[in-house]
Amino acid sequence: MNRSVGDARRLDKLIELKLIDCELCTEIPTLGHLPRLKILELVGLKNVYSIGMSFYYPHIGWFDESTSTESAGCSQLQAVVLFGALESFRLHNMPHLVEWTEISTNNATRVVNAFPRLESLDISNCPNLSRAPSHEFPSLKELSISDAEKRSLLLNQICNSIYNLSSLTSLELRRVSDLTHLPEKLFCKEGPPLSSLKIMECSSLTVLELPGDDHARNAGLQHLERLYIIDCRNLTSIIYPVESQSGGLISLRDLRILNCNTLTGIPSTMLESSTSLSAI
Repeated sequence: MNRSVGDARRLDKLIELKLIDCELCTEIPTLGHLPRLKILELVGLKNVYSIGMSFYYPHIGWFDESTSTESAGCSQLQAVVLFGALESFRLHNMPHLVEWTEISTNNATRVVNAFPRLESLDISNCPNLSRAPSHEFPSLKELSISDAEKRSLLLNQICNSIYNLSSLTSLELRRVSDLTHLPEKLFCKEGPPLSSLKIMECSSLTVLELPGDDHARNAGLQHLERLYIIDCRNLTSIIYPVESQSGGLISLRDLRILNCNTLTGIPSTMLESSTSLSAI
């Protein structure tokens, strides 16, 4: 895929792209400016070490070329939208991937809006990935991070901005070996609260602290409908500071705590407040 803007625009009707087991590929092609791309999967690209600036736009001067007509004689900021239609992005089985770089520009007259419609982000089996962007991801609903040793770092980076994950309703963490706690920003956010939380095979998690009914923390987990804690073999306790039954897990329907052999007990307020349970 040629990086010139003119050639890339020939793909302006492309909706879905999957690059699978392209083992000789060393660099992801430029895709950020494709206006209709909704689904993107990068799977088994074993010789890709970095997802860099070229992933977003073809070359350094592209911002000026793409907006030169709009900005002629204008001193106002110009907005550039990248991955404007992308709804689902999956990174899987990329063992040498070290970084996914955040978009940036040195042009003071350009404002970059990346991934404005992304709803689902799945990062799995990328063991060396230690850097991820902290974009706002204003539409992200589902986040899944699994199968590596540095996923806790990635989770914190993705949660870095107070505006990040404002739309997140579903979080799945599987085999996140360095996870010791959940970032507080997952619960101190604007927008809809979590409805599904799954924590599985996280060996470093010894104490799980869930937010209570403090309204400053988005009413705790009152809207949580599904909670899975599975195969966390070193988990010893769950902390759930709820003072009243009305302020607990009143929407919880499905609770599964499996193979947590060192867990000594579950807070009574956690169960007593779960008045909507239909599966346990």
